[in-house]
Amino acid sequence: MTYANRNRVILLGALLVQLALLGLAFPLPGWEPERGLFHIDHPFHLYQVSLGRALLEQGSLVGYDPFFGGGNLGGVTFNVSAKLPVLFSLLVPKGVSTETLYLYYVFLCGLIAPFSLANIGVRLCWSGIQTAAVALLGTLFWWVSSFHWYHTAGMASFVCACYTSIPYSAWVFQILDSKNDDFPYARVLAAGALGGLGLWLHPLFGVLAGIMISGFLFANHRGLKFFPILARGTAIATIALALNLPWILAMRAGDNMLEVEHVHQIDVGIGFLTNAVMGVWGRSMGSLLNPLVVALGLMAVFLTRADRRRELLAFVATGCALLIFASFGATIKFLAGLQPNRFLAPGFLTLGIAASYAIPDGILWLRARRRLTLSAIVLIGALLCAAVLGRELVREVLPGAHGRYGKAPPEVTLPPESVAWLVSWIEENTSADGRILFETSLARMHGGGHIAGYLALRTRREFIGAPYPFLMPERSFWDMKGFGRPLADLTTGRFIEGLNLYNVGWIIAHSDELKDSAAKLPQAHLLAEKYGIHIFGIDHPLSYFQAGNARVDERGFNRMEVTAQPGSTLIMRYQWTRGISTTPASKIEPISLSPVFPPFIEISDAPAHFQIHMK
Repeated sequence: MTYANRNRVILLGALLVQLALLGLAFPLPGWEPERGLFHIDHPFHLYQVSLGRALLEQGSLVGYDPFFGGGNLGGVTFNVSAKLPVLFSLLVPKGVSTETLYLYYVFLCGLIAPFSLANIGVRLCWSGIQTAAVALLGTLFWWVSSFHWYHTAGMASFVCACYTSIPYSAWVFQILDSKNDDFPYARVLAAGALGGLGLWLHPLFGVLAGIMISGFLFANHRGLKFFPILARGTAIATIALALNLPWILAMRAGDNMLEVEHVHQIDVGIGFLTNAVMGVWGRSMGSLLNPLVVALGLMAVFLTRADRRRELLAFVATGCALLIFASFGATIKFLAGLQPNRFLAPGFLTLGIAASYAIPDGILWLRARRRLTLSAIVLIGALLCAAVLGRELVREVLPGAHGRYGKAPPEVTLPPESVAWLVSWIEENTSADGRILFETSLARMHGGGHIAGYLALRTRREFIGAPYPFLMPERSFWDMKGFGRPLADLTTGRFIEGLNLYNVGWIIAHSDELKDSAAKLPQAHLLAEKYGIHIFGIDHPLSYFQAGNARVDERGFNRMEVTAQPGSTLIMRYQWTRGISTTPASKIEPISLSPVFPPFIEISDAPAHFQIHMK
């Protein structure tokens, strides 16, 4: 079999194996309209894609979102990792639902990850056994490590970026290191275009690729030509960034809704790193693969032939750098927002690539010694590792009540009972005349996911807070916090003021603190209680206008239809944001109704009928 055909067989095998495993866990059959992904961040990302797709159909990446925050700037401004499916929506017929589009996107991210990693063997001209070993390791890492938790938790783009950035980096380094003095225009253009697509996939694609390429440059610094590398690297980076300028420029200063505080994946310390290396599952999210690849990586340092040591050093240096950053990066405040602990996963994956060098050279070493006892020990060790990891893989793919890394299959399900009940209750017992105060949850108390965005999509009701904890803190409620402060410090007067200003007609609470606070309000009464959720009604007139005779006839993404008394001055209970305007044009400006809440909208000389939207 020729080298090219052998590579095709390995790549096809990696693709088919992953397809078969996904077919069991995802699964392929039964993608009815009611079914979807409801675990952790998936419902939130579905809302992001729905919002982004609607805005893109209007020719914009940002727009006014009336469904959350009492109205806010929405789109790519808070969409970090679900931009690519929005872009892909341009390629699918409009009749394809966003739910279906998102499902296929998540599935494809899972399918191409191990397959793409195997391409590094083709790119670096490895032996068949080493390429096959990396394909196998890539598949195992995807299923029996934190990668599977990330993927099933809704971080499909990040996982895909971790895998695809590695072969991309090897390819870019080959372009930079080309001994041809001519500028390789076609390859530089292609590398820039693919790098730009990677940044649309996830911004951390650029960070991961940059670290990996730096590792290659570090390991091969002798003999490199500085100016050709600088010129080619600058051109590739410029092209990639230029393709991402639309969403980069849309991330305007002052429109970031994320709270400064970061609580996820910011653990620090040598003990944290040690647990990860030992494979301890916990906050380090260790895997049994971790100690294996560390041990094989150390063996590779001694066994790898001299002519391959630079390649090996690039992967060892990159993997170690990622592990160190993952374990200590959060000590630097401005880096904490990157959630450094997540870099453990690509760090161990990169060390896994380094470990693969021990396999072909280790076989040659054993053959040279011809010691039957030593070979038998190695074989027994390999079979034992295969048995343990094979058992882990089977447990991960098949349903059951046993422990696992990611969500138990099937991933595509009907809505959890509590979510279905909430959708039904909201549709039957609320109206579009007022907003809902929905308490979100870091612990994902509502069926295991962040479902506020899903509720808005299904019910078309408005919510005063954000679809995710830590967003828009001054007007959101989550886990014992509300209106920008702990609920224990929230006075009844400020609570009532906020409910009135934001036209709240209903409160949906899960924490005992918010339940108690709502029950103490004189105008609140309990309407329903189920699944640990309490729903209160608020007795006061509902109107989206603080002043003026008008009504909101219809709302949608970047569109609110309003009927008003001609020539009147309106004060709307919607938040003002930069760039908001009306059609027909009228004077629209911010007005402060309270020193503790953001400004609202004031419209002078209102037309009889007008539309509010972003320019």
